[in-house]
Amino acid sequence: MINLRNFSFFVGNLGRDPELRYTPKGTAVANFSIALNERRKIDGEIVKETTWVDLVAYGIQADLIMKLLKKGAMVAVIAKYEKRPYETAEGEKRTFHGHTLQFFDVLKFAGDAAPDTGDEGNEGSGGSEEDEDQFPF
Repeated sequence: MINLRNFSFFVGNLGRDPELRYTPKGTAVANFSIALNERRKIDGEIVKETTWVDLVAYGIQADLIMKLLKKGAMVAVIAKYEKRPYETAEGEKRTFHGHTLQFFDVLKFAGDAAPDTGDEGNEGSGGSEEDEDQFPF
């Protein structure tokens, strides 16, 4: 059973290509950001606000992120908020505040074309042709 405390659900578009690095033990780590766009009416004028969410994925998920996602792709993610201490290479103590990816689904590939994964029949879920302006959320 999954403990759903401190989990967040986001739907957004990647603002840049994911970046890959490896831990000293060789675990793949992918960092990426998604834009959460919101439109609201303020004093009769529609205002667009964008909130950025930084995400990190580890292991197999990091490999999948690197293989499937590029800037502009739309994803739905479930991530866990985490806060943990770490030390920089210079010995400075800092605290990581962020979202660690738990699950993700590709809603729309960048350029609206699925990448060649070599796995026929598993192309992800396609995006909707609906105009996002007609939805209130």
